[in-house]
Amino acid sequence: GASVTALAVVRNAVANNLEPVLLDTRDGIAFRSSLAQNIFCKGCSDSEVLQTLLELGQSEMCSLIATSDRWVEFLVSNRPSLEQVFDAVLQAGNDVLTICTDKRLFAHWCDENNVAAPRLYQFDTQNLPLDAELNYPLLLRPYKGLMNAGAGEVPKAIEAADRVSLQQCLKTFRDAQVQPIVTQSLLGLDLTQYSRS
Repeated sequence: GASVTALAVVRNAVANNLEPVLLDTRDGIAFRSSLAQNIFCKGCSDSEVLQTLLELGQSEMCSLIATSDRWVEFLVSNRPSLEQVFDAVLQAGNDVLTICTDKRLFAHWCDENNVAAPRLYQFDTQNLPLDAELNYPLLLRPYKGLMNAGAGEVPKAIEAADRVSLQQCLKTFRDAQVQPIVTQSLLGLDLTQYSRS
């Protein structure tokens, strides 16, 4: 990928005396860096991208890392071929990636494993439950990320404070033909966040 995340990976690679190579089918900020070799596959099919990656993996000792949901999904689909030519695929196994990239599966996994997470609401978006069953505010996000949605059609995340704003948000998603996922919103709550690096 050539996203801002990819740019951070490039900088980290260089700091560790590695020679990063970026590959993407879309232009991104990381391509503006002089720290990496850039391979821009604009207009290439997934099979052409796979072939380019396979050639790159065979040419020298190297590892592979995906830096966005789109590329993680590509990796999951093509992992057996990629693992044959790259020395290492620096991503968790496909079973873990599938859970982590699917918001609904991840919410269920958290519930089953007693991991505190925002409550997931599942309902027919045409027939909303009673307000008493919903703990406003709610947070709506695209179920499968924004990679398949038109830019600017739906927000990455939007909060609905009441039934009227929930209906408006659902209409925005419906009009863009993007499936939303609805969870309890944690925005504005006094929370302690723990992070490990």
